[in-house]
Amino acid sequence: MKGLAEAKAAIIKAQNQDQLYKAVESICFDAGYRFADDCDLRENAELALLQGKPGVAELLRFADIKEGKL
Repeated sequence: MKGLAEAKAAIIKAQNQDQLYKAVESICFDAGYRFADDCDLRENAELALLQGKPGVAELLRFADIKEGKL
């Protein structure tokens, strides 16, 4: 997985929802987490935490906040 700061920077740089989800997809892929398409970012954060991926969960929660600002 990319470094936490680098991953957060990719989320911050997102100018629209498409760019945000591309950043999230890349982060999840790098971390070996399979994003559940039928869940939103917050729900995926909870699933990642349950699967023992606290770093991914933190980034997904951060992306959820960013999505609310787009």
